[in-house]
Amino acid sequence: MDNLVERHGVYYKKLSKIPFSGQIWGETNGSFKNGKPEGLWTSFWRNGRIRAEVKYQNGRLEGAWVGYHENGQLESEGNYKDDKRQGIWAFYYDTGQLLAKGDSKHGKFEGSWVGYRKDGTVWEKWTGTYKNGQKVDN
Repeated sequence: MDNLVERHGVYYKKLSKIPFSGQIWGETNGSFKNGKPEGLWTSFWRNGRIRAEVKYQNGRLEGAWVGYHENGQLESEGNYKDDKRQGIWAFYYDTGQLLAKGDSKHGKFEGSWVGYRKDGTVWEKWTGTYKNGQKVDN
């Protein structure tokens, strides 16, 4: 992406006024359509392992997100809708053990979340009603 510049959310080749369409390869592999990320994007750790896989639609995150720790273990998984976290999300320690799991709506906390210690025991629960990511009721 070194040869691309971003202006107002749209990517262009340096010194060009035409939005970039095409593929990029390197630490991140993905495609652009009319200057915006489109389709499956994959980023990599320096050791060559996958860091994250995400999907874009018209420049906005849409669909499955999967992130990995540098050692290859799953780090996070969930979904995006219209560029915001939506639905059940889970986060993991670099050992693969579950760290936290809960629901998001419009990119904000919603419902219940549970956090776990590395031994699998519960260390904290977040439950209640949330509005705009802020707890408003138990």
